[in-house]
Amino acid sequence: MSFVQIHPKIRALDTMMHYHCGGDVLTLNPLKNICTSFEEQFEYFQKIQTVQLHLFIDSITILVKKELLHFPNNIFWDKDYILIYLLEQICQFPSNEQEMFLSEYVHTYISLLELFGKCSSIRFQYLHDFSYGFDWAKWVRNDSEHRKEILPFSLPFLQRMFQRGKELELLIQKNDSMYPQLHDEKFRNPFQFHRSIECEKRLLRQLAEKNHIPIVAWETHGSIDWKKNYSELRDIEAKNSGLST
Repeated sequence: MSFVQIHPKIRALDTMMHYHCGGDVLTLNPLKNICTSFEEQFEYFQKIQTVQLHLFIDSITILVKKELLHFPNNIFWDKDYILIYLLEQICQFPSNEQEMFLSEYVHTYISLLELFGKCSSIRFQYLHDFSYGFDWAKWVRNDSEHRKEILPFSLPFLQRMFQRGKELELLIQKNDSMYPQLHDEKFRNPFQFHRSIECEKRLLRQLAEKNHIPIVAWETHGSIDWKKNYSELRDIEAKNSGLST
């Protein structure tokens, strides 16, 4: 399959995102308002062997559809970093093993979406803590000696996130004080700051302007950092902005 034949799938992704977001697909990049389109990103991939590109595009399409299903209220949708990361991972495998790797990756990623999203007992509203690295940075900081080489969107980290989700499910079943059972349609918020759409948008943008985001997800090879206490920085920013609960 040639790039020309695959290209309509890429355009379909952009159309789907615009329809879901009701217009602009927002970025957290302080210098612009709209995400890099899938069409712009995939122009970079024309040189990749077609079988790799075909598998890659089909996998990304599946993941994006699942993200929209399980996190429909998500605000910021930067994919520049994760797409390059995943493509580089694929290219480390010979052609006959790429499909197996992608299958495992997609299965694990979808399992996370199902475990944490709106249809679960956990019921988080946004992907932001995952996609911009707050979860990853906190996890690495808790045991940096053994975890500092594990990248944000790697399979080992995804698998650890799945394990954590299962731990949260058990806490919820026991009606834990921090993770109680939910008996209404509200989203879960275990944090000490408001997470309405407007509050979330405001807080994350302020953090991005101060370079207090663990993963610069709006750049193809954006910086990643776990050394700052990003959870504490977010709490402080929320308090200073009057967003604390």
